[in-house]
Amino acid sequence: MKFFPHNDNSTSKMFRHLEQKHDIKLNNKFETDEREKDPFYLLLMFIITASLPFRCVENKFFKLFCHFLNPNFKLPSRKDLSDLASVYYEKEKKSTISRLREIKSVSLTTDCWTSVQNFSCISLTAHFFDDKLNLKSMLLAVRHILGGHTARNLSDNITCILDEFSILRKTKFITTDNVNTMLQMSKNLGLERIPCIAHLLNLIVSNWLKAIKQTIIRNEDNCPSENPFMTTQEIEATDKQNFDYSTRQKIHENIDQFSIFSQALEKCSSIASYYNHSTMMKEELIKKQSEISEKQLSIVQQVTRWNSTFLMVESVIKNKESLNPILSKDQKHKNLQLKSNEVEILEDAMLVLQTFYNITEDISSEYSATSSLIIPAFTTLIKACEINVDDKHFSVGFKQLIKIYIDFYTEKYGIFENKDLVLAAFLDPRYKKFSSSTETQRNEFIEMAERQIRDSISDFRDVIKLSSTNKNHSTHENKSKQRKGVQMSDSSDNENEIEINWRSSRKQIN
Repeated sequence: MKFFPHNDNSTSKMFRHLEQKHDIKLNNKFETDEREKDPFYLLLMFIITASLPFRCVENKFFKLFCHFLNPNFKLPSRKDLSDLASVYYEKEKKSTISRLREIKSVSLTTDCWTSVQNFSCISLTAHFFDDKLNLKSMLLAVRHILGGHTARNLSDNITCILDEFSILRKTKFITTDNVNTMLQMSKNLGLERIPCIAHLLNLIVSNWLKAIKQTIIRNEDNCPSENPFMTTQEIEATDKQNFDYSTRQKIHENIDQFSIFSQALEKCSSIASYYNHSTMMKEELIKKQSEISEKQLSIVQQVTRWNSTFLMVESVIKNKESLNPILSKDQKHKNLQLKSNEVEILEDAMLVLQTFYNITEDISSEYSATSSLIIPAFTTLIKACEINVDDKHFSVGFKQLIKIYIDFYTEKYGIFENKDLVLAAFLDPRYKKFSSSTETQRNEFIEMAERQIRDSISDFRDVIKLSSTNKNHSTHENKSKQRKGVQMSDSSDNENEIEINWRSSRKQIN
């Protein structure tokens, strides 16, 4: 087995090594297929991906447009399109089954919801790497299910879908949200569950924002609470946890600062609501932005997910120079003007929340594998909550509060104990050093990853043989290739030997 250390975060050297040493061609360029020569298929996919009704083909100007492009093209009717959709679905399903037959390993993501017609629905998507190491995702099913969203019902339906596509034995991992039903469903399926990290980050931020608000209400009503920063369900759960109660007490002492923060959030929410429901307000803001030569920025409306709260506050802060003069002239809304201390506290909070937002965006990527990001993401969040000597009074309490929730949820869902997530980060050239972790934690992660590799090494024998396919090359040829940059090198002098202790591993393999 041959391993190449590296000194940067690039994967291009690894790709070159695979192409030149092992003849694994990696081509990310767009490839056409036969379906793209079928005008009816392209028309159907346009309508489906644009969420248009089939009746759009009956539009007068659409017909004229198609006739202008090709007078000989006979536009299908809405009924023809409906029939074609069924035909193409069956063809696509057979093609997918055939393609998945060649894949050795598949991971799944699933979600459930209730439709506007009050029907229970489920979706299932398969993710895998093709022979060129390109990440592929295939939506296997979106179905209405009978019997509700019980763990047994969900696992039975997913098993049926996996059987249809003949991938039941190829599946090891499934990613779901963090509802208890999903945990039990994963156990029923016998699959290792990866928690949806975007959902977990949303839980962390949403719950401590809610906790701040609840704490202020209790404080105003003089209601005693043993733990003002946890919901009732979380208080029961934290009885088994060793949380630092003195830290929570210290945070509670900063209730005045949190009250200002909560009030500022309420103002931002009201401003966003006012802006998005009042044409006069929108016109006034655009006019004011033009007067002061400020870039025209809209006010983001707050919705379900926490990152919309971040974007809302960010947009209000960026527009504060235009907003305050407008609000000061409005008798009904003049109380929404942000005071200087409120803006200062919001800006301090945004410095910490920016890290959460960036990680949420990265982890939500649709076009790259993200399992290796999870461990570095949480260690980065913990590092962002470290107290600095120049932190203001509010920032200290704010970071401590976030840290409590990060610790609670990472322990609850066993993020740092998940050997598969640790191994994924270890095998990613960008994160193999766990640089955002503490030294003790870093050594534990590396030891955990190495142990898992040794335990699973028998499964890698075929892969290991790849490294010896070019051993017969002449020394001159090898040196020549090295000069061309094929072999990756690490200029770092302080790389920990425990991190890449491959010599001992290789002896055990042989």
